[in-house]
Amino acid sequence: MTTARKGIEATLDLLWTGLGRPGRGPRHRLTVQRVVEAAMNVVESEGVEVLSMRKVAAPARPPGNLAGEGRGLGP
Repeated sequence: MTTARKGIEATLDLLWTGLGRPGRGPRHRLTVQRVVEAAMNVVESEGVEVLSMRKVAAPARPPGNLAGEGRGLGP
C-alpha cells in the first residue's frame, strides 16, 4: 500500500470514528450513528426530497407545532 493511500485511510478513519472519548471536558454529543439516525428520521417523516443538513440538525418539535415537525439532532 502506498503512503498516500495509508494517509487517506487514516484521515477517513479519523473523520468517521473521531478521536474517541476525551479524557477531560465535555463528552462528544455527535456520532456518525446519531447523524444517520436523524437523517433517516427526516426521510421517513418528510421524504428524501426535503433532506438537508439543516433539517437533520433542526431540534425535534412536538407534532402540531406551527413551526414544523422537526426530527433532527437538536436538544
